[in-house]
Amino acid sequence: MLIAPSIIVYNKFDNKFENWEDLGNWISKLNVGRDSLSSEIKNKLIDLSKNEQSTSGKINIVYKYLQSITRYVSIQFGIGGLQPQFAQKTIENGYGDCKALSMLMIALLKAIDIKAYYTLVKAGDNENIIKEFPSNQFNHAIVCVPLNKDTLWLECTDQNIQFNYLSDFTDDRDVFVIAEKPFITHTKTYTQQENYIKTIGQISIAEMGDAKCNLIKEAGFLASDNLFTIKNTVSSKTKEELITKLFNFKI
Repeated sequence: MLIAPSIIVYNKFDNKFENWEDLGNWISKLNVGRDSLSSEIKNKLIDLSKNEQSTSGKINIVYKYLQSITRYVSIQFGIGGLQPQFAQKTIENGYGDCKALSMLMIALLKAIDIKAYYTLVKAGDNENIIKEFPSNQFNHAIVCVPLNKDTLWLECTDQNIQFNYLSDFTDDRDVFVIAEKPFITHTKTYTQQENYIKTIGQISIAEMGDAKCNLIKEAGFLASDNLFTIKNTVSSKTKEELITKLFNFKI
């Protein structure tokens, strides 16, 4: 059984609650003013992106900047479990939870006149919301950036994830975009053709039976997650163990 209130009142933030739009308007109240940044940071973003012509290229520059100055830390008290930290405070701290980092990304893009939207998602394996039952069914925040011919999705809690890539943690599911008129849409679904693993091997066998093997493994989108885990592993011992497991033989 699912239940939801008809009126939301939390820490002086109140709103009626009869449909998705009502919930979105309440979330918008929580977020008001949270995307403000200092003039110094705004000028830095303008300078970083001034030589890039394409909008997606500018967004990529800002995204990499976000990854370089923050890390994910989840500390929540009271309404902090629902309301993002001020963007400027997140920069000063150097860390934040998914809400804070998503709000910071929105603020950074706003500094270069690119509109982005705070987006709520029910993250996890094979998870999705029940669209017919408007309620706060979400446990994670990401960023939606609509472009003329595409929509970019930004996961802001991972310092190493690729630009405009959602892992299976948030791909292929309904999400709630907190726009001027809130709406539900669907994140990217990676096709069978996009999710691929390609292994190329060259094996040389000497007269005495010794063998030398050179293997190259390529992967796309969701299938590439294991490769990125290996790439971003600092410990050489752990990296060797992961490679051994990936190719299924000892080095």
